[in-house]
Amino acid sequence: MGTNGFLALKDTLLGSRNDQQRSTIVQAIGQMGSKTTTPAKVFGEVLVSEVVDIQLTQAVAAALVQVGLPSVPYLKEALDHQDSRVVEFAARALGQSGASASEALPYMVVVEQRPGLSPLAKESLARAVVKLRQNIYN
Repeated sequence: MGTNGFLALKDTLLGSRNDQQRSTIVQAIGQMGSKTTTPAKVFGEVLVSEVVDIQLTQAVAAALVQVGLPSVPYLKEALDHQDSRVVEFAARALGQSGASASEALPYMVVVEQRPGLSPLAKESLARAVVKLRQNIYN
């Protein structure tokens, strides 16, 4: 699939309210993740968009873990989102990404101290930091 196809899928993800359709698209893009970096870009743009649909955000964050290393910059960018739920899911995904997400570790520690961040997002960040440190130093 070309870049235009991925962009059309991104637009569908952001515009659709059909959970089954969105789930199918997320799974399909996620499965292509190892073949190109475009899925990371598409998912990253969905994750940091102003349209916050919690089910979609959670599915996209989980799919970014499958995409691997190319997803780390997008997950790191999602830590700046105004919605604490997006931060929570991005932190969880970074924690599950293993040592490949180590570049995000210093920033995660900074974001954890951000005023106004929900307790759940802070807890997700703290757990992810612990997981990443264990992956790096073990």
